[in-house]
Amino acid sequence: AFGDHADSQSGVSGRKAAIQADVEAHMRRLERSVGSMVDDRALVSLQTLDPADACEALRKVEELVQSQGGQCRNLSSILQSVCRKLEKKSTKPLRAEDEARYMASWGATAGDGPHGRGSLRARREDEEGDAFAESSGSDGGLAQVVSGVASASKGAPARATALQSPTGSNLDTPAGKKSWADIGDNEDDGDEDPWTPSHLEQLADKGLELRALGDKKSVFRISMANLSPPMTDAGLERYCSWLRARLTAFREEHGPESLRSCQGEVDFSQNNMTNQMVWILLETLAQNEVHVAFLKLNANNISQGGALAVCEFINMNEVAEAVQEIHLSHNEIDDESALELLRTLHSMRPRYPPLRAPE
Repeated sequence: AFGDHADSQSGVSGRKAAIQADVEAHMRRLERSVGSMVDDRALVSLQTLDPADACEALRKVEELVQSQGGQCRNLSSILQSVCRKLEKKSTKPLRAEDEARYMASWGATAGDGPHGRGSLRARREDEEGDAFAESSGSDGGLAQVVSGVASASKGAPARATALQSPTGSNLDTPAGKKSWADIGDNEDDGDEDPWTPSHLEQLADKGLELRALGDKKSVFRISMANLSPPMTDAGLERYCSWLRARLTAFREEHGPESLRSCQGEVDFSQNNMTNQMVWILLETLAQNEVHVAFLKLNANNISQGGALAVCEFINMNEVAEAVQEIHLSHNEIDDESALELLRTLHSMRPRYPPLRAPE
């Protein structure tokens, strides 16, 4: 009996060791794909998880990176945040069937990643910027700060081709398709969508101000706040399809640069917007190089995924001028996401004009 117990213990240890090796291989593969190594903070967060949960964390991060076209400037920040989410949710012990399932799903091979790599602890920070800071705790103070209004005077949004929706580049997928960007969403889709094409087009026409002023300048304003009923995933997909057609026609008539410095305002506040909806909306705007000076998304259902979409929009829509105000109060944005948004805005500091001296 003692021998059987020892064999059983040895088998469990062997499975855990195998999954740990799989975590190592998958980590190297992920780092290689984005050209950046995970920093020490993220490694500590990953090592606090069971091997199976660590595999799950890496899988979720990889899905998000792939949804962004394989581009990621904040790999360590995303991984750390994912690990913390899983750590909070993980209350069950590691099971053999879970280990086997995760091992089968990865198929890691030896030799992936950069040469001369040591253990997880041996890796050192080489990613852009500082390591993602620790969250403040239970008071949510940082989230309160950023969830209000993040203001700046001028900067650079993003390149359209780099911003991807969480479901990939095809925005005509069925509504309600979930992804990592939907983390934290609680909304039920319902059986029927009140946002029929005719109803949506009627409100969309009333809520859009788009006109040329001459000299390559224009007016762009979307007023879709406090809709009744609130916008749905399917409704927003239809809306963005309609908006893309309008923006494309406008740019063809007035030139591609006509919207890059339009001081645009986008107001989708009080609409129960989900993370996926934020990705789709911002991608549509980035594809058409729209200067969104004022982005109002307060009082919605936005959490980590939606905040990340805003960060990507700010980072990548560099052809247009910069976001100046971001309204995100009364959402479900945690401290990690708030800090990442602060870091993103701070990284844009060289693109903003210097602070004027008081008169």
